[in-house]
Amino acid sequence: MHEKERHRIILSAAQEKPVVTVAELVDLTESSEATIRRDIAALHVAKRLRRVRGGAEALSPPQFVGLAGRPFSVNQTMNARQKQAIAKAAVALCDDGDSVIINGGTTTFQMVHHLANRRLQVFT
Repeated sequence: MHEKERHRIILSAAQEKPVVTVAELVDLTESSEATIRRDIAALHVAKRLRRVRGGAEALSPPQFVGLAGRPFSVNQTMNARQKQAIAKAAVALCDDGDSVIINGGTTTFQMVHHLANRRLQVFT
């Protein structure tokens, strides 16, 4: 396999996960460890990836939506009217003395204002 092709594969693999190991790159490219280490060093010097112990990582690591989503304050302002309407309707379904399980989200957060004067047992 030519050097340019190996570099393309290495850069692509580094974008797909936080850290890609030398062993994984050896399997992907069917090259020797020494060749992969030289390629990682060359790409590091060219500032195309970052060399780390045992492998490499992308200069701008992939953003995992489930793990690194938008901040709570941003989500809270999105579709605010709809969230308030949903919260109001959900609270209307609750009677005094009920037990309610509420998860941590921006829509359920809107329920707080409506639940303040209710006699409920709330589990979070």
